[in-house]
Amino acid sequence: MASGKRSSSAAAAAALCLLLLLAISSSCVEASRSMRDEKEEMLQHCRRYIRAALPDPFLQPQDVCCHVVRGKNVQAICDAFTPADLAGISLPRWAAVTHVCGNALPVGANCAGMYI
Repeated sequence: MASGKRSSSAAAAAALCLLLLLAISSSCVEASRSMRDEKEEMLQHCRRYIRAALPDPFLQPQDVCCHVVRGKNVQAICDAFTPADLAGISLPRWAAVTHVCGNALPVGANCAGMYI
C-alpha cells in the first residue's frame, strides 16, 4: 500500500514539474515575441534615423520616434537585433537616438556587440 501511495505521489510531482516547465517555456516564448514586436515598432518609426547608409550629420529624430524609444527597454532591443537588422542599421546612430530621445543606453552597455 505504501509503495502505491509513493508511486502516485511521484507521478503527481512529475506531472506538476512538467506543467511548471511548460508554463515557463511558454512565457519565455511570449516574452521573446513581445520584444520582437517592440523592436519592430521602434524600427518602423526610427529606421530613417538609424540606417547604416545615412550620410552625416546626424538627423534629429522626430517626436514619434522619440515617443516610441522613451517607452521601450532599449537594452532589450539591442539584444533582439538580428544579423539582418544589424546589416541595415548603425549602432552608433541607434545609441545617439536613445540618448537624444531621453532613454539613453547606459555607458558601458553592450549593444549587439558594440560597447557604449
